[in-house]
Formats: sequence, C-alpha cells, structure tokens
Amino acid sequence: MEFRKSNGNSNWVVHGFVRNKTLAGQLLDKGIYLSIAPTTIMSPVFKETLAYLPLDRIFIETDSEKSLTIHERYSIFAALRGVKLESLKATIIHNLFTFYHWKENIIRDGLKGQNYS
Repeated sequence: MEFRKSNGNSNWVVHGFVRNKTLAGQLLDKGIYLSIAPTTIMSPVFKETLAYLPLDRIFIETDSEKSLTIHERYSIFAALRGVKLESLKATIIHNLFTFYHWKENIIRDGLKGQNYS
C-alpha cells in the first residue's frame, strides 16, 4: 500500500485475487479493482469474498488457472451472485471502459464483432 501511495495516479487492479473479504475491502477502499477467476470448486472463504465484491469493481479472468473458459467463469460467478449472465457481461464491459477511461474508443472498436455469449 505504501507503493500505491507514492505511485497511485492511475487505476490499479490486483490480478488473480483469491483472498478474503477483509483484504478485498481494504483494497477496494483504496480504489483498487480486483480480477477474479471463479471455479467449480472454491473455498467457503473465497465464495464469501465473491458474494461481497461490488460488481462495478471487478474483472473476471482465466489465466490464473486454465481449466475453465471465460464463459464458464462468467456463468459460475453469475450463478453465485444471482445475477443474469448478460447483465454481468455488460457490467464487466462497463468496468473496462471505466478502468481505461482514456482508451474507451480503442476498446470499443476492439470489441466490435466479438461474441461474448
């Protein structure tokens, strides 16, 4: 967090976050986004953390453990949170635009024609 204080002029994201709700809250309070990789088998602590995370401050990833596709991870997380899959996808895309606010047009152009279903 000391490094963040002295180098915190840009958005930050913690990649591969798998810790607890307390640490998640501390990072979120500092304005840091969290990138998560829900799986079919998760500890109760991680499930509690995933249930706690604000949807507007997360990303979902696959590269921390490659046995599931991004679509499967979205489905797992949507089911855990009780949200519609399309709504979750729209929220994550919005997070992407917010996180990279200065690159919104580049990101939007890069997403054209992509199938996220």
